[in-house]
Amino acid sequence: MPRFALETNVPLKEIPEDFLSTCIQTIAKMTNKPEMFIVAYVQPNQDMYFGNSDGPCGIANISSIGYLGVEDNKKFCNTFYKLIEEYVGIPRSRLWLTFTENLPEYVTFKGRSFYHISMCRAPGEKVIHDPDE
Repeated sequence: MPRFALETNVPLKEIPEDFLSTCIQTIAKMTNKPEMFIVAYVQPNQDMYFGNSDGPCGIANISSIGYLGVEDNKKFCNTFYKLIEEYVGIPRSRLWLTFTENLPEYVTFKGRSFYHISMCRAPGEKVIHDPDE
């Protein structure tokens, strides 16, 4: 389900402890998906340059089954550029934010693909028999 990842050269000690939980809560609200399925992580202290400068910078990615596309991505951009600048101190001009659409049949949880988990199927869509059910 949704995943937020940030690679940055900002030291861990400068990233507030509540940054990741805030990211999870924000994604849950924006996608209407349960927090229990959302993962957020940061890889701090990376050797990273942006435009030949080692000032605070980063690369972030949001991936999800659904809720991505032109209009949704605009909303994510507006929210996450502000959030990352406020919490981590990376200015908009030194951050790339990318999006990855995942297909439910290629993402698993507890050994089952999200294709087989009812909350990801279209209402009334028939499910192929799952031997574990």
